[in-house]
Amino acid sequence: MHIKEIVSRTAAALLGSYIACWGLAAFGIALAVTLGADFEDAQAVAAMLVFLVFLCGFLWAFGTQRLAAVWRVQMGLGLVLTVLAQWLQQRLV
Repeated sequence: MHIKEIVSRTAAALLGSYIACWGLAAFGIALAVTLGADFEDAQAVAAMLVFLVFLCGFLWAFGTQRLAAVWRVQMGLGLVLTVLAQWLQQRLV
């Protein structure tokens, strides 16, 4: 494995997983609050869920041979869920 591939996999594992989890947490909290849950409860459940998602994304980045797919899925998921969360939050206010 070359240093470029190691750096790219590490970045995908850390940065990509973080971005996907950010979007998932924001969307999950906004959706739960929209459906009537307390903010603190929604935040706690989202934190537990994104821990598992981060772990899966992290392991996937090192376990796959198609690193470009990892980047596309994680960035796409993070972007789409963040936009949806922003839209839901604007509807709440």
